[in-house]
Amino acid sequence: MPFIKRLFTTIYSRIDHTVTQIENHDAIIQAALKDTRRALVQAKIHLTKVRADGQKLTEQLNALVIAEQQWKQRAKDMAAKDEITALACVERRRKCMQQIQAIKSAQVQHQAIEMPLVDDINKLEQHLDEISRQRHLMQARQSTANALSNTQNMDWNGGYDINALFERWQIKIAESETTVGKFNAIDPLEKQFLDEEEQDSLHAELQTIIGEQS
Repeated sequence: MPFIKRLFTTIYSRIDHTVTQIENHDAIIQAALKDTRRALVQAKIHLTKVRADGQKLTEQLNALVIAEQQWKQRAKDMAAKDEITALACVERRRKCMQQIQAIKSAQVQHQAIEMPLVDDINKLEQHLDEISRQRHLMQARQSTANALSNTQNMDWNGGYDINALFERWQIKIAESETTVGKFNAIDPLEKQFLDEEEQDSLHAELQTIIGEQS
């Protein structure tokens, strides 16, 4: 296992070195995105655990507040009947109050941990969005540059004339349109019938509208 681990480490080191040498910027950005996403996932997992602990503190606090009120009422009820029992109720109430103060202090410390963690997650998300936007922008610019380069290669290196190619393409399309126009010519008599049928349809719809208004 240590040998395999060292082997993978060596391979990855060589890959990183190769990436640096060939200046594959997109690969470097992908690595940065991957690291940022990993850190973001880990931070969110930690935040989930912290919030779960905070929820437990809140539940414990609520239970103690209820218990403190119950022991207070019990002491009041037992004061005239059984002083010893009433004093025992007061003692338990004090313990509840002490625990309440301890939990409130723990909540303050907990918030001091949670809030910076939330800020860190927000910063990571913003950083991730920024890297992604910049990567998309650079990919678009690279694609445009490649397209321009290919066009220039066709003009200069391949012996092609782009303008001549487009001109022949346009002639081909025009010939196809002319052929389609011949086959799609409308018979004058058919057009007359179609116009009359359209007018009949419009009159029928108008009568329907008039009937609805009345």
